[in-house]
Amino acid sequence: MNKMSAYERLYALVDEGSLEVLHNHGVVTGRGMIDGRPVYAYAQDSSVNAGSMTESTAEKICELMDMALTDMV
Repeated sequence: MNKMSAYERLYALVDEGSLEVLHNHGVVTGRGMIDGRPVYAYAQDSSVNAGSMTESTAEKICELMDMALTDMV
């Protein structure tokens, strides 16, 4: 069974052509649209540190959540 990469998982999640990748090492973060609605999402990259959470990846995810909250207001 082949696993999808972090990029492939995010591209499969959002509407075609809408993904804007924000970070791409250790964790792939981005924003896009699902059914025309804005979303922020991340996927951990299993090819980097076996997908484990590091301080750096946690900071990227927190930054993504902050961006999502800012855009909601």
